[in-house]
Amino acid sequence: MDITRQEIIKLASKALVIMATVCIIVTGMCLMQGCQPEKTPVVTTGEVSAITASTATCGGTVEDNGAAVSVRGVCYNTDGRPDINDLHTTDGSGSGDFRSYLTGLQPNTTYYVRAYAGNSNGVTYGNEISFSTVDGDTPDNPDNQIIVITKPVTNISINSAESGGFITQGLATARGVCYNTSGSPTVNDHITTDGGGSGEYISCLNNLQNNTTYYVRAYAKGNNGMTYYGEERSFTTAHSLTIPQGWKLVTATSSPAYEMIDGTRISDLMNGYLFNCEKDDIMIFSQNGTQKVLPGALLCSDGFGYDQETNLGQWYFDYPNNPTILYMQIPFFYDNAIRACRIITYNNNLLKVSVMFNDDEVPAKGTYTFILTYVPAQ
Repeated sequence: MDITRQEIIKLASKALVIMATVCIIVTGMCLMQGCQPEKTPVVTTGEVSAITASTATCGGTVEDNGAAVSVRGVCYNTDGRPDINDLHTTDGSGSGDFRSYLTGLQPNTTYYVRAYAGNSNGVTYGNEISFSTVDGDTPDNPDNQIIVITKPVTNISINSAESGGFITQGLATARGVCYNTSGSPTVNDHITTDGGGSGEYISCLNNLQNNTTYYVRAYAKGNNGMTYYGEERSFTTAHSLTIPQGWKLVTATSSPAYEMIDGTRISDLMNGYLFNCEKDDIMIFSQNGTQKVLPGALLCSDGFGYDQETNLGQWYFDYPNNPTILYMQIPFFYDNAIRACRIITYNNNLLKVSVMFNDDEVPAKGTYTFILTYVPAQ
């Protein structure tokens, strides 16, 4: 069967109409469902400093852009536009500033460096910076001076922490970190002793006081009789939870307002949701082992058919891994699951936490943030 030109034009027109309709439907669905492009981190490359014949320091700044940053560092080469397939450092995760140490460089060579960061959506690079190492045959350090950088403080627990240093110029006869609680620490304060030489080293700080702010600096001693210091950093040790203490729930709020069975919404969970048996419960916790919820003066059903005597919870703290997280089996959550609660405030007189709650039941179906406040039980 022969198809005329007019029929071909009609068929083509119909095809265009169908394609346009599909595009409109897809666009409408995206608008209705909130389609958004996957976001990668925002990265800025930091300045290069402490340049020697074989080492340098750099780093960068990372903004997570709404998705957790799983890896970050700097990449570098001698050709330009470096990426993670070239030489690169790995410097932790998360957003914020970070420091990178470049080693094994060639003397009198131009390098190109870019900070990078990655999340579940991909890897982003910062701006490119170039620098040149010094001539290895030139006596660029005739006075045997030392340049040392203090490493960030990590692995902070109740009574210990980890830091260290990075010697980018010169050779140390002794090195480590010095620390105190007043600032500007020197080798006359508490110190670690971590060998000698150059390059990176790790220092372990032990026998610290809990819930105390410390100041730390890397130090290096040269064969010229001088002691050199890195920049000062500060950190605070975690709270000690070695003494059990009873806590009583005094306030509980929901954001957004929690929707009850009758359709009313309440922000204050203490009025209209919690029952006396839950408000009067005394919770006992300690640093180690399992914890228990002691029943208050009144035992009753929680309103959902769960007996308060059997729906009792557990608390535990994950020190030193997560010093800001309290894991809690919240009695008035009917699913009885253990949840990770973020500690907002903790001291001898107040415990305040926030916890996310996904309710799959109608009409309250949705995601809520509960803020729970406890005071010491009398």
